[in-house]
Amino acid sequence: MPRECRLRQRAEFERLKESGGRFTSRHWILQFAAGGYGTASRLGVLTTRRSGKSHDRVRLRRLAREFFRVRKKELAAPQDVVLIARAGAWEADNATLRAELAQLWEKLAGSCRK
Repeated sequence: MPRECRLRQRAEFERLKESGGRFTSRHWILQFAAGGYGTASRLGVLTTRRSGKSHDRVRLRRLAREFFRVRKKELAAPQDVVLIARAGAWEADNATLRAELAQLWEKLAGSCRK
């Protein structure tokens, strides 16, 4: 994913945590705010050790990035988005994780239209 599509600095993550919106599911937390940089939507993915072993965290990050890459065009306005994998997310299969991401994404897209 190109640099302009990623959240990279701690201050960017903190801005979303403090002043952005939030949606949750069993395995994901989605934080968002209106895009504060350029015209592209950007993504940050957080996975902690509670999310599973190293190879599990890589799988979760890869799944989240691919989902964002495919679906970011559905947003009406540029958004900064942080996806946080919850503890135990590694136990879920990819289909379940994608379905939860789709539900969260629909909520996000709906909030962008308002």
